[in-house]
Amino acid sequence: MMNNCVFNPFQAIGDADGEIDPLVRSQLLERAISALSAPDTVHTAETHYALGYAWYLHPQETQTRNSKVTWHLQKSLEIDPGHRFARLYLGHYYYDRRRFADALAALSSLEDDEFSALGQVWRDAKVAELLLCCMLQLGDRSRIQETVSRFCDSLTKCEDGMHANPDELTATLMEKLTGATG
Repeated sequence: MMNNCVFNPFQAIGDADGEIDPLVRSQLLERAISALSAPDTVHTAETHYALGYAWYLHPQETQTRNSKVTWHLQKSLEIDPGHRFARLYLGHYYYDRRRFADALAALSSLEDDEFSALGQVWRDAKVAELLLCCMLQLGDRSRIQETVSRFCDSLTKCEDGMHANPDELTATLMEKLTGATG
């Protein structure tokens, strides 16, 4: 929970990420965005990432939201091309928008074990899952066996209960099998 004495926009974004009430989530994110966008804020790669991620989490789908997500995440990468979380969420955003070629490019820039050193092997599994989905959506079979192996390998490295269900893969397979789009 946020400290009421000193507002920490980074903590507010973290709190918003776990908030189920869309109104509270929106308020936390808007306050964080406002604080991080203040004229006296130094705009580092981390600040731009935080702004991009805050916009990504924002529950209201607007043109402003969509342009701010990509602008800030790309700005973060312009400052620090190695910023793994900016690459990750840019890939997630493009995937969500069904921009599979862009998602594939962003996610392909992440190493197989990019997040394992952070104790977040489940993120490596999610990246592999989304890569596989992008390849299936694009009909790109060039590295499909390698990507399936990457996905399965990353799942075996996850601790019990520490991996997300492969919902995107399930949806992609169902879409390809039935011809329906999501």
